[in-house]
Amino acid sequence: MEHFIYRYKKDKILLQTVFIYPNTYFIGMSSLGFQFAYHKINENPEILCERAFLDSRRENNFVTIESNRNITEFPILFFSISYEPDLLNMIYILKTSGIELLKEKRKKHIIIVGGIAVPLLKNYLKFIADVIVCSPAEYAFKKIIPVLLECKDKDIILDKLQNIHGIYVSEKIKNDELKYYQPEGSCEIAHSAIISEDTEFSSRALIEISKGCLFRCRFCLVSNMYGRYIAHPKSEILKIAEKYKGKTNRIGLIAATLSNHPNFKEIIKELNKMNFILSFSAFRIEGLDNELLELILKNENKTLVIAPETGSERLKRLINKNISESTIINITERAFRLGLKRLKLYFMVGFPGEDVSDLDAIIKLVRKLREISLEHSKNLHYIPEFIIDINPLVPKPFTEFQGYPFEEIKILKEKIIYLKKNLRKLGRTFVYGESPKSAFLQYRLSHGLIDFEEVLRLVEETREN
Repeated sequence: MEHFIYRYKKDKILLQTVFIYPNTYFIGMSSLGFQFAYHKINENPEILCERAFLDSRRENNFVTIESNRNITEFPILFFSISYEPDLLNMIYILKTSGIELLKEKRKKHIIIVGGIAVPLLKNYLKFIADVIVCSPAEYAFKKIIPVLLECKDKDIILDKLQNIHGIYVSEKIKNDELKYYQPEGSCEIAHSAIISEDTEFSSRALIEISKGCLFRCRFCLVSNMYGRYIAHPKSEILKIAEKYKGKTNRIGLIAATLSNHPNFKEIIKELNKMNFILSFSAFRIEGLDNELLELILKNENKTLVIAPETGSERLKRLINKNISESTIINITERAFRLGLKRLKLYFMVGFPGEDVSDLDAIIKLVRKLREISLEHSKNLHYIPEFIIDINPLVPKPFTEFQGYPFEEIKILKEKIIYLKKNLRKLGRTFVYGESPKSAFLQYRLSHGLIDFEEVLRLVEETREN
């Protein structure tokens, strides 16, 4: 079931568009970027925008959620790509629908593509997309929509868009990298336009409280690509929350590092006064004092999410994430004392120079945390759950690690098996993570190591299997 936050008034529809997320409804509607972009298009009373997903298929047709119409009926197709492998899904959707894949042969439709993974996929999208967006949704659509409404001729539309910062017409792209463009000044706050039960954040409204990241972890795409950090004003965040009254009593706060917002405590307190129960994305653990821990844990699920990435002090220095083991232990111990029920930890494997001693450092850290949790479980009358997420390092363009190789899949598998075997012995510890094979595909696509013809073959092989 879906609950729409906005009523989009459509007096006279001059243009009909479809916004396609090339993955499942569950994943697409869990994406705040996709939801906010959909909202920004539909704000215009002269444009109708419907949604389609990888699983909104009827026989050989992909159809929209809103009206069950075939996506081929819409002259403008927007795509949002958050993960490199979704490129394969995008190609599959177009080919299955009978829409011409190559932009120079396509006459009937205009394809506009945006999303965080887009700058990494330039070598493939330049053959498919007419327009590639590398800028915030509110800025991009303010520039694109007037042109789409004014002009009907495809060549004229592309000509008018080609000189706008952060918007690239594919046929004009040179060999240099696509660069993300963040306009000067403040930016709008991304937030849920639709509340859906069938998402990662079931029946929650999401609000982004800051954009970018203050820290420069050397492997991280967000901090290296998005540029400056922007903390959204508390008053504007609370104003958006007002829209959700009567629709849901649950809000998820989203940011790369929530606790670095200068008014984070006040935001939590004010939202709780408005009778919202909060959930949180992730924290830099060194920013969690006693008061903030209490505020977090009195909200939904008593869950704390942190990303040490490694247990090795040497590797922490390498990746520029210098959070000491004693800091992690001290803060999580305080959290257990306050009633923490679930601890989620993110780690990575495959760092340059990593060996078994670095893996043992992860096991040692988690074991210490488990021992502390067991000490407090006597008073709490339950054993806290540990969720460990282990993912292979994908050295990405735009990061300081872009020149490093991807570790051999066989070695990565051995490392992950070693960690799983030892961590699962700790009791109520659940270990998950992305497969090395999938991560390697990300690496190859983001670095343009697969030629376009091979990508097309991969699409066919993936669907056959």
